[in-house]
Amino acid sequence: MLKIEMDTKVKMKVGGLKTKKVGIRVTCDGIKGSIPKGKTPTVAVTAKSECKVDLRIKIWRSKARNNESEFSFAFL
Repeated sequence: MLKIEMDTKVKMKVGGLKTKKVGIRVTCDGIKGSIPKGKTPTVAVTAKSECKVDLRIKIWRSKARNNESEFSFAFL
């Protein structure tokens, strides 16, 4: 069985906030495949695989101006 872990970036819209690049991590476990023979490719079986998606966002609070709270987002 194979375990695949992939990091990528996507566009995201949450309410009024639009971002161009948000990091996500996709982890899939339980993918079955076989070793190819010659130049013919093999097909993987993903029937019982489990995938997990993690959103990679870091939120920190910046310095307040005029007693107002401000939040900033950093994408990992």
